[in-house]
Amino acid sequence: LGDESDLIKRIRAIRRKFITEVGFLTPSVHIRDNLQLPAETYRVLLYGAEIGRGQILPDKLLAIQPSGIDPIPGVQVKDPTFGMPAVWIERAQRDDAITKGCTVVEPAVVLATHLDHLIRLHSSELLGRQETQDLLDHFKVSYPKLVDDVIPKVVSVANLQRILQMLLDENVPIKDLRTIIEVASEHPDKLNNPIDVMPHIRYALRRTIVQETLGEGPNYQVLGIQPEFERLIEQSIGAGAVAPDGVIEPSLARLFGEEVIKGVQEMEANNLPPVIVSGTRTRMTFAKIAKRVCPQAIVLALGELPPSANLSFYRVICSQAGQTN
Repeated sequence: LGDESDLIKRIRAIRRKFITEVGFLTPSVHIRDNLQLPAETYRVLLYGAEIGRGQILPDKLLAIQPSGIDPIPGVQVKDPTFGMPAVWIERAQRDDAITKGCTVVEPAVVLATHLDHLIRLHSSELLGRQETQDLLDHFKVSYPKLVDDVIPKVVSVANLQRILQMLLDENVPIKDLRTIIEVASEHPDKLNNPIDVMPHIRYALRRTIVQETLGEGPNYQVLGIQPEFERLIEQSIGAGAVAPDGVIEPSLARLFGEEVIKGVQEMEANNLPPVIVSGTRTRMTFAKIAKRVCPQAIVLALGELPPSANLSFYRVICSQAGQTN
């Protein structure tokens, strides 16, 4: 990769940015040679298992091509982070590629961007018990009384870790640890299963969640869900916070999954955030299904949006719900 120190500096910057934006320090990143890999190939391992790989041509530049332009001569590939059409070009072709509307990036930036994406995608797995304890120790310096009163008397470290992991699973930053711990401690009866306390914690963090996903507002365009379909799912949930696996009729789950994929593709093609709005009771169930088929989809509860929000539905999905009955 040429100047390795440039890559190491970028990795340090990724970790610094992650702790500022997400709220905890990830484990260290180790760089090792592996002669068994094909030439110019790298892979990223998490706890020894591969979570991503790509190819880097150190003496070239990667030009990410917008749709509708004539192909640029070079080595045709897919951008490793988002799978967009791209081409490795000679450095002398840089200006020409930029003129044609391509985004041109250095090899070290390609790898660093991919690594940053993978860290965020797997952030809940990176928050182990030790990272949770380190987070608490750092937090206790500023809020000793809160930590002494609540941890572990009311909220165990294991429960706090699970709550934080569930937030991270849905791309919610955990920077506001004070609110998370306070709200969890207000609902001790729900802590046997931390999933039951999540709606309360999300409601308390609603401003952060909405700003992270939809921006400042007040005008939001989102995907809605047909009310009759939502009622069918609500009946399947019963008394819990989320429908257990296998309870929802497969045809309904399949319909929702297909509609999410189609709706999110349309939203992203129009530069809109891939956000679906549902009722509070069904939100976690819809989020669970959506994540399986389309990891970038975000499901918000209507009650999490500010009262001043000017909400418009780009499209209402599952409108053919009546046909599945």
